[in-house]
Amino acid sequence: MPILVVLVALVGLPTVKAADWWDDFSNNLATDLAPFLSLFGEQITKQYLSESITYLDYFIFATAPMGILTAVVSAIRVCGSPSLRALIGRAQEGGGSAEAELCSSTSWDVCELFNNGGIARVFGRPKILEVVYKREGLTHEPKDMETATGSMKDMFAPNLSLNVSIKKPHQLVPPAIAVVGFVLQGGVIAFAVVVTYYLKWEKEGQLPGPYAGPSFIGGTSLLWLGIYLCAFVIGQSTEERIFERHGQHSTLYWLQPGGQVLGDQTFGSFAYNDNADPLQQYTTSWKGESNRSQLAVWGVVGITLSGFIFQFVGLRGIHSAISVAQLGAILVMSAARAALRMQRLKADSNCLASCGQDVLGHELDWLALDMGKKDIDEGLGSSSSTPSNPKLTRRHYWRFSGSADGVSFKKPPTPADNGARAARNLWAYRTQLARLTASPPPHVKMSPAQNFEAEMVQVRRMARGLANAIEAVSNEVYFKATLSDSTPHAANNCHWSFKCNIRHKESPLVPKVETDYTAKSTDAILYLTLHREVHGIKEVRSLWKLDQKEAIEAILGLWIWSLKSDTDRAVGFRAVGDQVIRSSGVPISKIVSTDQDNPRQRLEQWWQDQASPPYCYAAELKGNGVRDPNAIWNVSISPGIRVLRRFSDQCDHRNACTRVFGWHNARAEDPPITSVWLTEPPSTLIESCAQEIFGSFFRDIMDIVDDMGKVDVQVVQGKCRLSNRLVSDVLQTFADSELGSRHDGLLCIAPSIVAYQIRTKRTSLMDAAESGSLEAVALLLQDGHKSGTRLNAQNIKGQTALSLAAANGNEGVVRRLLEEDGVQMDLQDLGGRTALWRAAANGHSEVVRILVNNGGADFKQPDHDGRTPIIVATDNWHDTVVRTLLVLGQRRGFRTFQRGVGLQNPEHEKKANDFFDNYENFGYSREQSLMEESRNAQRAGNLKVALLSTGLAVNRAAGQWFDGLQAWPSSKNFIDGDNTDDSDGMGTDLARLLIKTCPDIDLFIAKVTCDRMGQGLSAHIVAKAISWCAAEYGADIIIIPLGFDGPQPEIETAIKHALEGGRPPVLMAAVGHDRMRPYPASHQHIIGIHAVDGEGRDIGISPAPLEDDDNFSTLGSGIEVSWEYSTPVEHGSPYATVVAAGITTYLLDYVQQVATLTEEDRRWLRSPDGVRELLRLVSTKQHGYRFIAPWEVWGDDVKAEEIGNLVGAIVRRRKKA
Repeated sequence: MPILVVLVALVGLPTVKAADWWDDFSNNLATDLAPFLSLFGEQITKQYLSESITYLDYFIFATAPMGILTAVVSAIRVCGSPSLRALIGRAQEGGGSAEAELCSSTSWDVCELFNNGGIARVFGRPKILEVVYKREGLTHEPKDMETATGSMKDMFAPNLSLNVSIKKPHQLVPPAIAVVGFVLQGGVIAFAVVVTYYLKWEKEGQLPGPYAGPSFIGGTSLLWLGIYLCAFVIGQSTEERIFERHGQHSTLYWLQPGGQVLGDQTFGSFAYNDNADPLQQYTTSWKGESNRSQLAVWGVVGITLSGFIFQFVGLRGIHSAISVAQLGAILVMSAARAALRMQRLKADSNCLASCGQDVLGHELDWLALDMGKKDIDEGLGSSSSTPSNPKLTRRHYWRFSGSADGVSFKKPPTPADNGARAARNLWAYRTQLARLTASPPPHVKMSPAQNFEAEMVQVRRMARGLANAIEAVSNEVYFKATLSDSTPHAANNCHWSFKCNIRHKESPLVPKVETDYTAKSTDAILYLTLHREVHGIKEVRSLWKLDQKEAIEAILGLWIWSLKSDTDRAVGFRAVGDQVIRSSGVPISKIVSTDQDNPRQRLEQWWQDQASPPYCYAAELKGNGVRDPNAIWNVSISPGIRVLRRFSDQCDHRNACTRVFGWHNARAEDPPITSVWLTEPPSTLIESCAQEIFGSFFRDIMDIVDDMGKVDVQVVQGKCRLSNRLVSDVLQTFADSELGSRHDGLLCIAPSIVAYQIRTKRTSLMDAAESGSLEAVALLLQDGHKSGTRLNAQNIKGQTALSLAAANGNEGVVRRLLEEDGVQMDLQDLGGRTALWRAAANGHSEVVRILVNNGGADFKQPDHDGRTPIIVATDNWHDTVVRTLLVLGQRRGFRTFQRGVGLQNPEHEKKANDFFDNYENFGYSREQSLMEESRNAQRAGNLKVALLSTGLAVNRAAGQWFDGLQAWPSSKNFIDGDNTDDSDGMGTDLARLLIKTCPDIDLFIAKVTCDRMGQGLSAHIVAKAISWCAAEYGADIIIIPLGFDGPQPEIETAIKHALEGGRPPVLMAAVGHDRMRPYPASHQHIIGIHAVDGEGRDIGISPAPLEDDDNFSTLGSGIEVSWEYSTPVEHGSPYATVVAAGITTYLLDYVQQVATLTEEDRRWLRSPDGVRELLRLVSTKQHGYRFIAPWEVWGDDVKAEEIGNLVGAIVRRRKKA
């Protein structure tokens, strides 16, 4: 189309001789300067186009234009099709190149960065942060990430050129330039009309041809329109949003992390804000969707080229004065356009220019301090935010100072003073900056330009590891250690308090040694919060998590930058003289111990992997009680010791200096520290700061630990080495979090572990005795004075090394301790328990024998509850211990349950009586319901129940119990002979209890043992009894109120054959009596019964419930018996098993009357699976167990018909399965 226009124009021109035209052209080259000048001007055209976003910008650009070719080519590059771009040799050019050169937008491909005083548009996705800070009205409470950034999903990198690079002129200037341009261009046209048609100036002696005037006027108009449209299509390819400022209370910040490499360029750190000159309009620009018609682009190109050709031809034919006038207009408008963009960002506008390379990686920390400097000044009571001396600069600092009040589970107080609020505000600023620049969750869309890589923030990787370590250690301590009674186990929030220091200091820009510094500072206490969620009705609590992990980065970043940017005079080395070295270069020392009495003894014992502990040296501190990791100490050497003086003007600047970490090893309540043991770790400043925070947190959380678990002791290279599961896990967490090596971790936590040992009065001898390390015990006793071993020392619970060894059954250790002179056998702990008592309670018969025979222990010594060793052994079914004590001189019957001892107390008896009252009322109400609903179904007959026990009493008193039975219980002796008489009484007790629970049964007693302690109990006899009861007697339910320590093959076979018979019986067994799970109750096909009180509460004798088991339980304590050889009240899982069996037989009889069942259904309901389903139906969850109490489920308001329907549904569900 442009070629066609040119041809038409040439045809319409008057015919001239080719030679004359060429002569005129060459002779009048000066007059052609105006059109040629307007044709070129590439760079200034691109610059103006890339910063044009308004119609007024387009108008100014089109008036007396320069760079016509560039404008046409630019329009094609931005909006043209591939075929159109091929005409200019740009067919393979991507959209990013054209956008970077010609558009005002930023996108996924194009970004703007500060580079050596200017703004560069570059390719790629560099990182730059743009934030708005409004100090007034901030609450500094954590905001929801998604809510706060939900509107940012379409944002790209910030537009620096539109908002930072160019200082916008007064709002009247652009319209004025547009008017001037219009007047100039219009004046040139008017001048052409006057000269040509009124003054009729001649050109080379002849009047201009008739085509010249119209061609110039029309061409200039077409050219203006074409250039305007070129700028228009380029400008409208982007979309802009402009925000107007309302008020002057907010500040815009732009922050560019240094060290970014794009292509061959490295971009430095950059920060800028509009605090001094508030930005009145904020503009964002992004590339829009390209839906413009290509025909329109062709039209724009055609109009522009046609206009230029007609203008060029007109200028050639018209008087030369017009060309000069047009040239003047072009020059004037070019200068005007340049003036609009002349005020640019100054080279010294970079706020980070004075920080040099030190700020690299700490840009966010600098920004947070810059935002909060007014908070700090107000917090320190400064009336002015500017230095008192104009030659000085005021620097601001935020520094971590150690732990404060430890760990708390109460809501922390709100900061009351300005200093604390200022410290919290700065922490909040830096935390929010960390959140803004971190990788967002997948559901949150944010600009990739502000997602800083971990390498761009110097502390980010270390802070993430530290945050993970704090969370992991919190969970390890909370779930693996025994916490103090004051610690709320159901708490969902945990708050760790720490101290920080805010400070400002006026000093020269370039620090000097002999300069006085004016500084103000104050301390504040802040709180780091961990929380855990509660899920579901069961209130299952999740793991501890930090409320804001970014808060750790804020602490670490602000602290380290404050240290690095501190201009304190850090004295140099001798060779350095008065030279000032930066705080980041100060050597680091670490406190190992503040104890001067054998300081390394305890710490060395925790050293692992056969590695030598670090070299330590003694040092004397002269700092007026200062405990601050931020202080710098001047080091001098005195005979035999190093002296550290806090850095001051009186220090000798020629001496060495150091920064001391490890202050968490000394508590605030301790007396002023005057001497310490130090080491010089190989850690960097960042590692040392992170380890200081971790060590402070660990020290505080260990303060809520009462027992961190068993400590194992080994002898390595002639020295005792301690290990503990919790300590090992914490060290592994430390190493996995990349906070340092395991040796660094030991330096952090070992002093806290030693402090825990001192607080709990736990000695290495106790640990060795408890773990059973005879070699370590011997070594510690041999070198007792050096190791500080005290034989009869008691820990915080009153336990001694002997009692711990006895409780764990460590026979060799007990013998070795008894060999020592002065050992006290009968020292009691806080519960009144002696070493013998603890050995008896845990079933260690050999230790009991050793203590009595070798040490003469008093086995009559009761605890504070009145239980002697033999009583507690009997309570816990440790018959071997009981027999050992009897042989050793204390003759006592097996039945030791007396009123007021152990579980025999009025509270348990009352609950048991209430249980039976509820059960009786339940049976009565069920019978009433049957009669009211006219249900007269016939019973299926009595169920057969077999009880394996000690036999059945045949005397008259016992016989009175069974007068109400339809038939006298049958019995059989499976031990020897035919005598089934119960000489122990337990079998009779259980039989009576079973009849009391359900009298409508046929009862069979199988005598398998002669005493309740199981003396002479044989697996063969029990197996024979189970097989006979199942095959010969045809029992529906077999009760096994006894157990073995582990599986018995003969019993296993008997159970298998019984269950494979034609009518498998239901086998019910007692689940332990000393928190152990015996056999056969542990068999998968046995219904195990746990003993609880009458309300379903654990009474301390049943093992913990299993996840994959029904864990049935019922009444097993406070049960009254009245046989002549029995105690008045009994307890235990055998009684609970009998009660459960009685309730089961009654329920089977009842539900078969109320439910419509086939004979097959009845058989299934009486099977082990059917009984399990029935017991699940009538039990309720209580403390992890299924408490069998049918009245809790089927109250008086539940009708028999409803129960029948429910049972029928269970049967139908079984059939579908």
